[in-house]
Amino acid sequence: MNGIVTLGACLTLASASGSWNQAWGQQARAVQDPEHAQGTTRGIYNFAGYCASCHDSHTENAPDRNALTKYTAEQVLASIATGSMAPYAKGLTDPEMRTLAVYVAGRPLASASLRI
Repeated sequence: MNGIVTLGACLTLASASGSWNQAWGQQARAVQDPEHAQGTTRGIYNFAGYCASCHDSHTENAPDRNALTKYTAEQVLASIATGSMAPYAKGLTDPEMRTLAVYVAGRPLASASLRI
């Protein structure tokens, strides 16, 4: 009976803390998938931290988030790596830039060259 109570307490602690790994002292890691970043939190967080202040408020005629989807991931990556958005992306690593580009474009890198 005591073992069941202990297991129940651990499960309660795990659900209250948000994850089983956190309950056991292990840090949970964000999912990173640069090929499909539109489904990850990393692209969302980077957009919120580096882009949203202008692109979600139309600052200086910045296109909104929906309008940015007309660009390919390669175009977005070029803009944030070496183009007009590079000063605003300062501090992002290469993988973070790639993830952000895929999130903004809403499709994976090299998708423009895929034929259906």
